[in-house]
Amino acid sequence: MDGHAPRIAAIIPAWRQPALLAEAIISVLRQEAAARAAAIIVDDGCDFPETRETALSFARAHPGRVHYFRRRNGGLSAARNTGIAFALAAWPELEAVMFLDADNRIQPGLLARALDALAAAPPETGWIYPDIDMLGLAENWSMRGPFSLLVLLRTNFCDAGSVVRADLLRRGFRFDESLRDGFEDWDFWLQAAEAGFVGQHLPRAGFQYRRRGESMSIAANRRRDVILAQMNRKRRALLRPPSLLAIEAREAPRFAILSQPGLGARLTSLPIEAGERLAAEALAARIQDARRQPAVVHVPPFLCFVSEAVLAALESALVLPALFWLLQRRLRHAQGFALFLRAGKGPELRLEPGAAAGLEAAALIALPACDPAWGTEPALAGRAAAPALPAGWNAVTLTLPPPAGPLDTVALALARGFLQLFLAPREAPLPADWRADGRLPRHDLLAIYDAVAGLGPPLPISRRPGERREVGFLVPLHSFGGVEKVIANQARVLRAAGYRPHLFVSGGDSITLTPETRTAFQSATLMDCPDFDACVDRYEYFGTAMSGFERLNPPDARQDVIGLLGMMDVVINTHSLGGHGIAAQLRSLGVTMMMGLHLVERSPLGAPEGNAHMALAYEQAYDHILVISRALWEWARGFGIPEQKLVLLPNAPSYPDRDPEAAICRRRAARPPGPLRVLFLGRLDWQKGVDRLNAIIRATRRRGVEWRVIGRRVVMEAGPHADETGLPIEPPLHDPAALDAAYDWADVLVLPSRFEGVPLTLLEARRRGCIVIATRVGAVAEAVTEGEGAWLIEPTEGEAAIISGFVARLLELAADPALRAHQAELAARAPRARWEESMAPLLALLPPIGAAKG
Repeated sequence: MDGHAPRIAAIIPAWRQPALLAEAIISVLRQEAAARAAAIIVDDGCDFPETRETALSFARAHPGRVHYFRRRNGGLSAARNTGIAFALAAWPELEAVMFLDADNRIQPGLLARALDALAAAPPETGWIYPDIDMLGLAENWSMRGPFSLLVLLRTNFCDAGSVVRADLLRRGFRFDESLRDGFEDWDFWLQAAEAGFVGQHLPRAGFQYRRRGESMSIAANRRRDVILAQMNRKRRALLRPPSLLAIEAREAPRFAILSQPGLGARLTSLPIEAGERLAAEALAARIQDARRQPAVVHVPPFLCFVSEAVLAALESALVLPALFWLLQRRLRHAQGFALFLRAGKGPELRLEPGAAAGLEAAALIALPACDPAWGTEPALAGRAAAPALPAGWNAVTLTLPPPAGPLDTVALALARGFLQLFLAPREAPLPADWRADGRLPRHDLLAIYDAVAGLGPPLPISRRPGERREVGFLVPLHSFGGVEKVIANQARVLRAAGYRPHLFVSGGDSITLTPETRTAFQSATLMDCPDFDACVDRYEYFGTAMSGFERLNPPDARQDVIGLLGMMDVVINTHSLGGHGIAAQLRSLGVTMMMGLHLVERSPLGAPEGNAHMALAYEQAYDHILVISRALWEWARGFGIPEQKLVLLPNAPSYPDRDPEAAICRRRAARPPGPLRVLFLGRLDWQKGVDRLNAIIRATRRRGVEWRVIGRRVVMEAGPHADETGLPIEPPLHDPAALDAAYDWADVLVLPSRFEGVPLTLLEARRRGCIVIATRVGAVAEAVTEGEGAWLIEPTEGEAAIISGFVARLLELAADPALRAHQAELAARAPRARWEESMAPLLALLPPIGAAKG
């Protein structure tokens, strides 16, 4: 390297500050000799002649060390970029550049010390930033602590007066010349950090920042929101929840999980992953340090005491990420959180508010790490029994379907053991700096996510960088009816193709966790937002209620839901009203939004209403509308949804074939003579025609017809539509073998519905050789051919005619065993749909798994 060439260049933009410019130049010339510093003055078209005269006088007096350029006015960024271009071209072996504003100055040792720090740092350290000691309005601000991109996204703690490695600039990084109102330095650091560079703090640097009553930075802060919006438009991918979670996991883990005495804590943002191990004593000391220096020391904000066995049970039930997402929301307004587990007998996973027992029975206890209140809680300190939940705490009880495994209750013992370590006497270190620190506490992740992107914390699931394979299925309820079976099969096909489906239930407190659900979905979340699917009075689109999500929910609830679903690459919303209300926001985050539409609902007077009209109201917020039938496709197109958005995904049976067609036909042919066996399988409500079913049963029961009714009421109704058959109602069936047994028992399946999509029971029953008699509604006629194992009853002839039509067909089949056998064979030999074929159009639309979307 040339022994006379500068090692570092200080670039000084000049605009209307000629007197102060001289101080800045002199401070560069007085740097220690080891720095070999040069000054590059860029006159940004200043209309004060003194600026030119001052700069030229220094250039003449210090040839080779002071360089002067004059350019047309282009703003601060353009002036700095001009200086960068000259410095890199003039001195190929230049080590670093400093950006020094003309009204600031530096102490003699700053540049040499910064160069030494860069030389000792790894190559990804792109710049050295100082504390800020102010001149004029005297203030002193500390910037200590490890560099954090997450904090930098919230606030700029790297002043423009930093020393930048020349190799970073040789990579092409420059200041954005469109940012003429300020924050161009903040944008520059974010640009470099987004590419993988980091900064490093230089203590006692000797940087002096001139603070006056009015300045460019003060004016910029007045327009902060406007300028940040301009900056953030360039880095939408960085501000998506998956990117923010990746930064968080790397820099500021969210949870400290203590699961066994003596094992220490696992620091992680992803409860399913290992994370960093830290001894419990070290964690206790770090918490105390973070309380003293909240902007410098990070500690996971949530302490979680839970055994590995409980974590495994939650993971097996698909709810591990959801429970950790839930506990941080509950701790926003509580001093502690407790999870209680119960072993259920059926397939329902149910979340209920409140404690099932005293704190000793808690399966998980979570505490806000930096809240001093828990350190004095008697129940945790062991000074008192814990018969009930402590005041100010929040709790939920989760019923797990079998196999739940051993549900141990060691959480309280773990918490008490840690509290003893935390309260043990230890020497407090002296303050490391006398300067003030106005940065946000590093542990306050909820505030950081809010400030940076206006959203709540993301669902803590692991993702590989650059992959786009997370697909969320959003439904208002989950009872494993027809819609739930459809999305489970769609999820199964997606998972087999390499995508990771996740289930989100927006309005209910339970999930029917069948084996099909467990194998189809990667995770399941009860969204814990009671008003998510609420509507607003007199806010309707052609008579259908619109989403009241924005109006009825507090800001933090809205942000939480956006953070939750924003972790998805694709969201398929099937009938969730609140999902329509946030679709546009999710789409603005880069989420591909799809709407699942299954049927056109009808009012008691036959007018179309419900989910189909919601599709019309919110179509603009979606990329694609997924429909299950050609009839629904034509309806949607006819009502104005663009044809290019419509995707036809025909329904198929909800579970795979168990027997070949020939075997089913042989069994049907070998059935002994007997009464006609008729099956109703479905919800007992007005839509499914339960009142019609009552009348049909009464008219046929003693006329050679034997009945079974399987189902339950999901939508509560009273009055004449309630079940009045007098038959025992068998509970719903979920197991494929049990469903096949029911279809095999029956000769006929009846569907007297008022409106339908494409009922899965129809497809499944015909596959087993079961004759179908149904009303000609929805897309039923697409799934069957009249007279080939099926009869359709016209729905427009009035209630009496509909009931008479069903009765006549049933009595005809009861009286004619040969007709019954012939129609059964036609039903069994009908073409069989497969989900893998049905889903091909959707797979063609989904983003490739490795494709990133900005």
